[in-house]
Amino acid sequence: MVRILPGLAQRKMSAPDVMRGEETLLLGAVLERGVSGTICLPGTHSKWVTIDEAEVCGFSTSMTGEIFSLLQSHSVLAHSVQQAAGENDDDEAFQSAVREAVNSPEKILQALFSVRSASLLQQTATARPMRARLSGLLLGLEIAGVRDIAQEQVTLISSGQLAHSYRHALESVGFQCKLIDADEMVLAGLCHAAGQIWPNLKAER
Repeated sequence: MVRILPGLAQRKMSAPDVMRGEETLLLGAVLERGVSGTICLPGTHSKWVTIDEAEVCGFSTSMTGEIFSLLQSHSVLAHSVQQAAGENDDDEAFQSAVREAVNSPEKILQALFSVRSASLLQQTATARPMRARLSGLLLGLEIAGVRDIAQEQVTLISSGQLAHSYRHALESVGFQCKLIDADEMVLAGLCHAAGQIWPNLKAER
């Protein structure tokens, strides 16, 4: 027996958006942890969600992860950052870039090219801090796009390196973060959904 959950659609003409899978995480987080307010679901296409009294009031998607991957692998910046792929980011360079992008998002295109030019002109601009700078600039731009609607405390539903990066980025520009494990929440959401579809089924996790 197979059932497919339908996801969510936001049909505003000014902000059309779709969610396919993340709603399961949200369901688990609302039921298990009673989350509300501003929720961030980091990923290739990160979701920012507003929840009030267990209802999704609105959400937006940022293509930060996909843009980072494209720039890191298929742009002129690849020459400056690829050697550091898979390494942990340089926290100082990362947080500085986050603050730069949040404070001056209109200068992001110039800031991105500086990753390349700095690696050509500055001996200290090695691949690791330049990769961290690229990551920080893009994540800072994402935060700049939501800071007018985000509450002071953000609930992160994530794990691993992404959770670390988003938490450091948000805290570096004044947000408070509460971290919830994504794997636990998706399992909780799926078990609850299964219980609603098949009331007589005992879901185990």
